[in-house]
Amino acid sequence: MSENEVVVEVSDLGKEDKETVESLARFLEEKTGGTARILDDEIRLQNMSLRKPHLRVLIRKFLHKEELKEYFRVIISAERLVIKERKR
Repeated sequence: MSENEVVVEVSDLGKEDKETVESLARFLEEKTGGTARILDDEIRLQNMSLRKPHLRVLIRKFLHKEELKEYFRVIISAERLVIKERKR
């Protein structure tokens, strides 16, 4: 992983619907101006200049737009952002 690459783990988000992961990748490409690649259970964002807290806000906006905010949360770990399913 290079310095300007950020990994977003989407294993919980993509359990049932891979189309949502693809929509998130397109949304992040549009908002960041970078490129997004989907690999297994993660999205790798390259060539963008956003910090992780700002990227977290963008992902939360996507979840809100897709009406998924009450089912998922976004966590910043040391090396990646993780979209986790909320516990009920």
